[in-house]
Amino acid sequence: MPHVLTEIISMLDNENMTSKNLANLIEKDQMLVTRLLRVANSPYYGFSRKISTIELAIALIGLNTIKDIVTSILVKRIFVSKADSLINMESYWKYSIFCATATKYFAAKMDYKPLGEAFITGLMHDMGVVLLNMYFQVEYEQVFEELEENENYSLINAEQKIFNSNHAEVASWLADKWNLPSKMCTAIKNHHYYFNTVDVENVISEQPLTVSLALSEYFAKKIGFMDWNPESNDSDLFISPDLFLDEEESNMDAESSIYLIQQDLIKLYENNILFTEL
Repeated sequence: MPHVLTEIISMLDNENMTSKNLANLIEKDQMLVTRLLRVANSPYYGFSRKISTIELAIALIGLNTIKDIVTSILVKRIFVSKADSLINMESYWKYSIFCATATKYFAAKMDYKPLGEAFITGLMHDMGVVLLNMYFQVEYEQVFEELEENENYSLINAEQKIFNSNHAEVASWLADKWNLPSKMCTAIKNHHYYFNTVDVENVISEQPLTVSLALSEYFAKKIGFMDWNPESNDSDLFISPDLFLDEEESNMDAESSIYLIQQDLIKLYENNILFTEL
């Protein structure tokens, strides 16, 4: 795991972190500096003056957004840019950005902090798919064959048959090896574990990050961000979206509430479209 990313994660819940602290950290990685300044000077932001320092970029774009951008650049550098994959990595990356945005959205609704953890969890939650593609490509071809031959199989079912494990467990293993916070590791591991025997309120209270992540994947599928995934039968998710309704929308039926949430998520993703081009 890159040192800069490790340090940023350790800073997520530090309320005393300053722009200067973050700038000093980013400046340890010259490639990251170059990439971040290119983003800051892109037409997306349209600043009238040239941004020449990281500290100025942070001041203009905002501390939290800079952290999300840096995290996305580093994760893409580690995984997506290097993958010789069976899946469409461009589509997969857009899906990852959507899930990062959506996980942060739902976590905020449940007052989860720090929200930076939610963004990173959403961004990395399906990295197990990429890892299995990269290091066990022959076996992962068998996973795809299983999906073609058995339309009742989900991706999780097919992976379990071939590997006796699945991408959620693999991604959680990696997160643990990287010493990510335990709540992030748990959310990544459990987001495909359906809780049907557990009380809903307890689940939301005990694992809000897992709930947020599972909801993000549900909406990614519903909106059309999972065309990289060839499964015909959806993999189980930790929680059903109709159990998560905003209090302000409680007088509406589940379908209407889900539609409104979907519109919110589309707008947020469009606001973050730059992340897909990093």
